Amino acid sequence: MTGPLIASLLKRRADLTKEIREAHIALERVNLDLTSLDRVIAQFDSTHKVPRRRGQGPRGSVTKALLNMIRVAPSPMTLRELAVQVVIMKG
Repeated sequence: MTGPLIASLLKRRADLTKEIREAHIALERVNLDLTSLDRVIAQFDSTHKVPRRRGQGPRGSVTKALLNMIRVAPSPMTLRELAVQVVIMKG
């Protein structure tokens, strides 16, 4: 009786885990792009002060924030929506 329910819950859990992994990858790409852009700016204008980025916070803080966002969301969130929320949260 609970077999199909457990199976669907486990599938949903696997889907969320995959979304979190994809969000991490997307954030890493954005971070690399920003670092590359900062280097190009420095090459063209060595006097330009590139704004310092805040620290990433304690290990796992983004994961905890993503899980919390998913938990409280009124409906399923796309990877893009999650990434936007993390960027807003991290500034």
